[in-house]
Amino acid sequence: MIVAVCQTVLTGIACYALWRLARRSTSRITAAGFLLRAFAAQALFWISWLRLPIASSLQIGEGLWFFSLDGAFYYRAANELVLTGSSAAASIPVVQFFAYWMLAFGNVVSAAILLNCFAYLGTALLIEDLGGRSSYTKIALVALALNPSNILWSTQPLKDSLFCFLLAALVKLLDHWQLSWRRERAIDWRRFFAWTAAMIAVLFAIAATRAYMAVFICALFVPFVVMVAARGRRWDAAILGVLLLLPLTQVTRLGGGEELRRVQRRIARPEHARMNFDQTGGGTHIIAGPLLAQGGRARSFAAGLAATFLPRTVAQPAGLVRIGGGRGLWFFADIDTLVFDATIVIAIAWCIRRLRAGASLSPAFVFFLLLLLITAGPLIYSVTNFGTLFRLRQLIYVLAVLLPMTLAESSNPLGTQPGDERVPAGDQHGREARE
Repeated sequence: MIVAVCQTVLTGIACYALWRLARRSTSRITAAGFLLRAFAAQALFWISWLRLPIASSLQIGEGLWFFSLDGAFYYRAANELVLTGSSAAASIPVVQFFAYWMLAFGNVVSAAILLNCFAYLGTALLIEDLGGRSSYTKIALVALALNPSNILWSTQPLKDSLFCFLLAALVKLLDHWQLSWRRERAIDWRRFFAWTAAMIAVLFAIAATRAYMAVFICALFVPFVVMVAARGRRWDAAILGVLLLLPLTQVTRLGGGEELRRVQRRIARPEHARMNFDQTGGGTHIIAGPLLAQGGRARSFAAGLAATFLPRTVAQPAGLVRIGGGRGLWFFADIDTLVFDATIVIAIAWCIRRLRAGASLSPAFVFFLLLLLITAGPLIYSVTNFGTLFRLRQLIYVLAVLLPMTLAESSNPLGTQPGDERVPAGDQHGREARE
């Protein structure tokens, strides 16, 4: 009884904090995205929890749905850990995190709604902060708020919403690093150490959530700090950055755990990862269509491209791929594909427009562009189950949405007081005004 009372009090405090966080946003788009997620998640939870006769074949029970098999695993393993103190999946960092969260706010599936709403608002506020008054800020907020699959994943105990927040936080931290090491600027050591601690924490969380992304980030961090140092002629930045790589690699190892070792093998041999998906099969297994009858690896990659970027109603009749299953939800998947494509085209067009207008090609932009490419390539080639690809392509989506925001330094680096004027991303005159 005492535990339940404490959880109720903590949940009330968390809801109040969520309301305060929502009020910090100046965008109605953010508010709309928040309300959409909160109400959709509650509706799906109660339909499944009460076993209402609505899409019964898609329900798992306990507030869970079939598109959240990973979420069901995380929830049940975390619930077992909370109730018994042990679980066969206790070594998985995400399970540990969910267990602590459920211990604080209740061991029910709906506790994840609170976490996902916090993550969404945090991501939206970071986008607002990074973009300032740029017109792209509204585009990015719409892309985040109204993306169909992003909304769907946020209704279940999945790590996708949290990972979006971590990527946005990474943009902010890299932006702060490149601002801190300007040639004419003396380093503020207090902010530097605060940044270092934040970077270590974010990378640990990324490793615990998706270990392979942490490996990619560590690999790209050295060229990033070298570019920053060369740009500002601050070689002390390069030295400190390379030294920082040691704790970053260590927290990646600690956060990734056993998963990191499996990931390293998959990164080294993506063909084996593809073979594992092929052997698993599944109703939504992606098979190259008759139009791609020959070509070996190129054929496999082309089929992956078609499945990723083309609606099934286009790709399958055209003979590019054959994908079965879907449980009657292909209309939803195709709508999401169209949103996915449109958003990526807009992000690319915006980047080209800003570069032609003379926007600064910042080290953070190069970092995220490379991160996008080395994430998308293996993902498109290796994942041959559309159900998995449908969820994982959110990585490409989020990175593409954030990419234009890295073209120029933010006007509000870590530590700036609230109320300070913000300047649109990519505004050269705005950056000069801040000096």
